[in-house]
Amino acid sequence: MPTESQDLTSHGTVIMNVQNLSTRCLFAILPVLFFLLSAMGQGRAMAKDFKNVVVIYSNESVLPANVIVNRVLRKRMQVAGKAKIAIDSEYLDLVRFPGPKHLARSTASLQQKYADRPVDLVIVGGTGALDFMMANRDSLFPDSPLMYCCIDSERVKSDSALARMPRVQMHFDLAPAVKLASVLQPDAKQLFVISGASKFDLRWKPKAEEHLPPFQKDLRSST
Repeated sequence: MPTESQDLTSHGTVIMNVQNLSTRCLFAILPVLFFLLSAMGQGRAMAKDFKNVVVIYSNESVLPANVIVNRVLRKRMQVAGKAKIAIDSEYLDLVRFPGPKHLARSTASLQQKYADRPVDLVIVGGTGALDFMMANRDSLFPDSPLMYCCIDSERVKSDSALARMPRVQMHFDLAPAVKLASVLQPDAKQLFVISGASKFDLRWKPKAEEHLPPFQKDLRSST
């Protein structure tokens, strides 16, 4: 699945944006999600035709990718299966508040909020949310199925526990996008790869640089 978005200018420059990974990745989660909810309903007698799903995002609610994913997820799940689905979205906001005190407060808040509310499925989006849940699952949602998305395939391969869990993982490969951009912009001479300034975003820079050498004969690149 392609994991990078692209913007093409008309001035001999190609700009690749690698910040919108979450949007495409979470779109792909829906078929897996529907399967899990269906299996849960078939595997036990339902006392209610109502399911509670908690989605935990790594970053803030106003992040464009999170806004799009949240809207699409809610829309698609309204027509999934026979059960009514209630979605609670939680945002850890780890880029702005990365410290242990914030994580402790977030854990306590979620414990109190869902203490008396059964949760049928937990979805985590992003590395930060996954790390948070893996560390606190027993105290937060010990009996709820867990699935994740938007985690790099390299990490999944290196962790047997993650490899056994339901997931939609990412595979970062800039080369196909650069090739497409070169076809659409054959006169382009410059290539800019844009990421963010956060610790998470900066991890994409060396990965992007690994994919650029084959194209540097024809394109001057900057990351």
